[in-house]
Amino acid sequence: MDELQQRAFEAMDSVQTDDIKVTLDGNDFSPAAIPSQKSIANMSSAITDVLGPAGLIDALDTPGGDDFHFYAYDGIADETTMLGLGCNLNPGLHIPGMTFERESILDGARMMIDVVRLTRN
Repeated sequence: MDELQQRAFEAMDSVQTDDIKVTLDGNDFSPAAIPSQKSIANMSSAITDVLGPAGLIDALDTPGGDDFHFYAYDGIADETTMLGLGCNLNPGLHIPGMTFERESILDGARMMIDVVRLTRN
């Protein structure tokens, strides 16, 4: 994340001209998960409980981050992971005009409820 942030700052700095100024305050950090085997196992169980074994794929490396991961960085949460929900997202997350299968949100909610139950045990 540090390397990606530095590269992003350098790219933004390189487009500055006399007419275009970019102000960077460094307050843009969105941390990545600090995944744990226990969290991955619980999330995997929740996915298979909701979608069956065919719904679970191998974990993917992603440069994505989320504000919720500050809990792990601040020591409040011991175990974290990410849930990537397959929903035929096009053309991509946070891109104007994106579309996805809205019914997948219900599957995601069921998975999150299930993983909370698993985590509490």
